[in-house]
Formats: sequence, C-alpha cells, structure tokens
Amino acid sequence: MRTDALIERRPFVKVCGLHSTGDVELAASLDVDAVGLVRHAPSPRHLSDAALSELGRAANRAGVPAVLVTVDPTRDDVERLIREAGLAAVQLCGAEDPAAWRGLPVPILRRVGVSADGFDEGRRGGGRAAPKVRDPPQRESGGGGKRG
Repeated sequence: MRTDALIERRPFVKVCGLHSTGDVELAASLDVDAVGLVRHAPSPRHLSDAALSELGRAANRAGVPAVLVTVDPTRDDVERLIREAGLAAVQLCGAEDPAAWRGLPVPILRRVGVSADGFDEGRRGGGRAAPKVRDPPQRESGGGGKRG
C-alpha cells in the first residue's frame, strides 16, 4: 500500500492498542487500513520501543501500515522509530507545534476531539491541517483502552 493512501481512503479504519504479532496479523486479515502502535507511557496501551519495533515489522510482513500513536514526542525519537519499526505514518495526539514536524518522511495524522454535538476541536486552528483522527474530546492521551 502506498503511504499516501493513508489519507486518501474514506472511511479509514485504524485499529489501535495492539500488543502482539497475533493482534497485528488478525487486524491485517480483517483488511483494516492500518494498525496503531501506542507510545505514551501513561497509557495502558503503551509499547516499549523494542515491542513497537517488533510489531511495526510484523505489520510490514502482514501488509498493513503501522502508525505510531504518540503524545508530545521528540522529533529525534519519532524519526528513529520510523526507521527501526518501518512505520508508515505518525499520529500526533498532544500539543505538538505543526511547524516542528514539517518534512517528516511519513504522513502525519492529527488527533482532534469531536463532541457529541459534532464540535470539532480542529476547527479552532486556521490554515490547512494534517488529516484528522476524531476521538471524544475527553479521551485520555494515548487512549483509554483496557488490556484484555
């Protein structure tokens, strides 16, 4: 899959919070558009760098793009993980300055909250924004998923 396809298809289905190669293989068999690998220590979905790299490589073998889901990372860490894990995109979920991320070698997705009445937090900013991943606005950074 071309990485620009990450932002072309509608609707786009990304399954986040995976913790095993079996999870990645199952998601790929269900023909999801991408898998999300969370790197945010407070989240119950957090992966160590080693686990994230392992799952990114598993996603590549399974033919499904892997997206790094992260909150306020350093650019150096993100670029290293892109290389080590073969990531196809990055989803920024914190207060990152968009200017600091220009020229990243993969597409950037941006998490924005959408309330039940349809208010999109992304409307607050001006100009062209990265493709948006819409979540409830009160959602915990890095996801509030529970491990099973």
